[in-house]
Amino acid sequence: MSVLAHVYAFVQAAGNTQQLLDKGLDSAVSFAQSLSQWAYITIGASVALLAKDLKQRPKSLLVRSSFFAFLPGWGFLVYAIYKGTRVHGAYIAYLMSQGRNTTSNLEDINSDAASQLSALKWGLLILFVWLVIYLFWWVLYREGPEPNENLNRP
Repeated sequence: MSVLAHVYAFVQAAGNTQQLLDKGLDSAVSFAQSLSQWAYITIGASVALLAKDLKQRPKSLLVRSSFFAFLPGWGFLVYAIYKGTRVHGAYIAYLMSQGRNTTSNLEDINSDAASQLSALKWGLLILFVWLVIYLFWWVLYREGPEPNENLNRP
């Protein structure tokens, strides 16, 4: 049973169902919007990293190829943003419907919110793993001439 279904069952038992349900759904939409903002920020930060790296491009083809890991990371983050907009759309549909089919709307919101959270986790995981590996490479490997090489040149 989903989290929102538990909330819905609790709200029905507590009385004042509609007001509490509306408040719970509003909170779910706010959470989805917050996750979308984090996805946008992460995409922006990774693009900024790439723009910085264009000037100081690594010489190694293997290191340059590692930047392809951004593509699935961005794909998951874009999917998370998409699912966040679907949560918002399902909430608007819930508010606009005459009969307020809460079961269908709750299932839609819960499904999309769970997908959004999962996609955000996968996107961040991919980018985090890339960042840790890149950090180790950056600290342990030095490209370019050795410091003593410059002293031997006439």
